[in-house]
Amino acid sequence: MFAYEGERLPTLKALDRTGSVVYIGSFSKTLFPALRIGYLVADQSVEGSPHTLARELSRVKALTTVNTSTVLQALVAEVLERHGSSLRGLVQPKVNRLRRNRDLMLECLEDRFGGGRSGVQWNCPEGGFFLTLDLPGDFGAAELEECVARYGVIVCPMSFFR
Repeated sequence: MFAYEGERLPTLKALDRTGSVVYIGSFSKTLFPALRIGYLVADQSVEGSPHTLARELSRVKALTTVNTSTVLQALVAEVLERHGSSLRGLVQPKVNRLRRNRDLMLECLEDRFGGGRSGVQWNCPEGGFFLTLDLPGDFGAAELEECVARYGVIVCPMSFFR
């Protein structure tokens, strides 16, 4: 949904030929951040049951959580109904804004660190929300705290994801 250019890649679920992929998503980025409503596509058969995996999982969810707002679920259903079950038209202005922000960030990085003189390298994402920089030297928790405290910039070292 947040591709800026190039061919839009299919989901893993769209490529699934063996029924082994469960697609899990959320409306928090596509509609608005505080919306904590998710969804899943789990059309696999369940052994010993006439129902799909999605149906069985919804039964388990009903037994384990009772905090999903029916008002918010109705809001999402209404938005989907009004837009022909597609959020692409609603997301496009966000994609345009994110692309402009990405392009501005890339321009600023080039102005400040370009030409290979600094040892700083970065990617040019074709979509999404993140840009990755490779920095010379170490960057860990202490440096993260300094960036937030001194510059008001939140960064996250890739080592935090390992």
